[in-house]
Amino acid sequence: MPAPNLSLLSTESPTEPTAPAAPRTLDGRTRVGTVAAEDRRAWTLSVDDGSRLEAVRAASCLVRPELGDLVLYVAPTPTRAHIIAVLSPREDATTLAVDNELRLHAPAVTVRTGRARLVARELGVLATTIASKFERSTVVGAALDMVTDVFTQRARHSVRSVAGLDRQSAGTIDQRAEGELLVTAKRALVNGDELVKLDAKQLHLG
Repeated sequence: MPAPNLSLLSTESPTEPTAPAAPRTLDGRTRVGTVAAEDRRAWTLSVDDGSRLEAVRAASCLVRPELGDLVLYVAPTPTRAHIIAVLSPREDATTLAVDNELRLHAPAVTVRTGRARLVARELGVLATTIASKFERSTVVGAALDMVTDVFTQRARHSVRSVAGLDRQSAGTIDQRAEGELLVTAKRALVNGDELVKLDAKQLHLG
């Protein structure tokens, strides 16, 4: 009697071809991908199954995705995706960006950094009180206009150098010096419509 063929009695299923890896997902719709390309406000994401998907940045995602960044995205439909977070940026610098006007409302804002730089075409500051403290300040510009009701300055030493015309106009000018008052010029003119008065214990002319 021939021996039975045991292979026919095996319970193992035949080997099936390996399917492509499914995209990493958290809840069925939220997935992880890598930024492969960028076109203005749209990004191309590469997912684990080898496919690519066009995505836009969600309004809540303030970090701008860069090439090679690992991002978290949600795909409500197979053809539409939104990047909701940047998980692992490749660049050392992180860029915060929005597509429209950004408004910040908070009772108080504190920013601490080693170095800060602000670049803007126009800058407007509206405040009841402005207080600044610094060791050194430098202002370079083409023109400086200042309008105020009261202007007060206090300094231990003051040095001013004007290459061209230095004109001062006021209703009344009162200059006082505890020590010496020195006026030096090639030509000095003092004009008084009604009165010119010099008063001193000694007066030297010439």
